[in-house]
Amino acid sequence: MSRRVAGAAISGAVVLTVGGAVAAVWAGTAAGQSVVDDGPDVLVAAAFTGLGAVLVAARPGNRVTWLLMTVGVTWATAGGSLAAGLLGVSQPGLVPWTSAWLLVGSALRTVAWYLAVLGLAIYFPTGQVLGRRWRWLPWALAVSVLATVANGLVDPGANLDISGWHNPVGLPPSLGFVETVTFLVGPPLAVVAGCFAVAQLVRRWRPGGPVERRQLGLFLAAAVPPVVAAPVGLAGGGPWVFYAAVLPLPLAVAVAVGRSGTSPRGSASRSTWTSYATTSSPR
Repeated sequence: MSRRVAGAAISGAVVLTVGGAVAAVWAGTAAGQSVVDDGPDVLVAAAFTGLGAVLVAARPGNRVTWLLMTVGVTWATAGGSLAAGLLGVSQPGLVPWTSAWLLVGSALRTVAWYLAVLGLAIYFPTGQVLGRRWRWLPWALAVSVLATVANGLVDPGANLDISGWHNPVGLPPSLGFVETVTFLVGPPLAVVAGCFAVAQLVRRWRPGGPVERRQLGLFLAAAVPPVVAAPVGLAGGGPWVFYAAVLPLPLAVAVAVGRSGTSPRGSASRSTWTSYATTSSPR
């Protein structure tokens, strides 16, 4: 991939992330919220996009770098879309296409979460799966994302639970089996893929050298807190609990992949950011 293409992608990612953050802050303040309320969400998106952009510029051939940046873009745009939609629900007529913003935000939020939790685990740290027996994992990720997004689209509440709003494209009760099927495909398949993604990380650890083991250790140390914090936040701990837990993840991935100079084929090159950036070439 040429550096021109990578540069254009980085520019687009930055614009979308900034746009999503501005929309989220504007909608939040218009709804009477404090800027601090949206701060953690915006900070997480900025961390993923910013660190991902740095790595894409240095190593465009590694899928992990693109995943990192994509998580940030989808996270930010999802936050902005949902905030705009919620403002439209609370103040009818202020925001056009309220339902469209909510549906797009719901779908993008699903994509962001799945890529952050599963996508990075599947491809970390080399940007490739280990071999033929693991090639089904990316396909499982894609199917689980599509099924979960579809579940949100057909659900009467779009999996958002917003009082006073009804999903205009939600299916009637007579077609409720479609929602059931998508639910039984999406999350369960994601759980299975997640278990095998962890197994692949273990498989990488056993024959890995010191560099790869440091990478994997750093990634696992940063990935465990969000997994633990997610149910705590859902149980009433507040969204800031999850945001605080997930914030170290993009930094850990950036340090692990960037400092080691891992190539798409899993070989280690330079050990510092400077030499890494100057010696990397598009694959």
